[in-house]
Amino acid sequence: FPSHDTTDCKIATTGTIYNKTMTLADTEYSQALPTNCKAFTIQCRGNYDVLWCFTNGASGTTYMTLKAGMNYYENRLELGAYTIYAQCATAGQVLEIIAYT
Repeated sequence: FPSHDTTDCKIATTGTIYNKTMTLADTEYSQALPTNCKAFTIQCRGNYDVLWCFTNGASGTTYMTLKAGMNYYENRLELGAYTIYAQCATAGQVLEIIAYT
């Protein structure tokens, strides 16, 4: 088997769960990720699309669509202070986030 260089791997030791309720439809909500976030996953608890981004005020214009029933995952990160901004066309949905430091 070939050797694997893990010197660039970011090892996470702590996971933090956030449940961000998007009370109103088509309204942007924010959730700060912990400083030094190494990985995160987001998904909608319900079966609805979520529009999300990292820029305040842009979740309705310059965004990624998290499709219903799917999740989004990033790892091997070295984030300083980042915030997720998200909205859903259906009121009362919960954005589930787990962030690893």
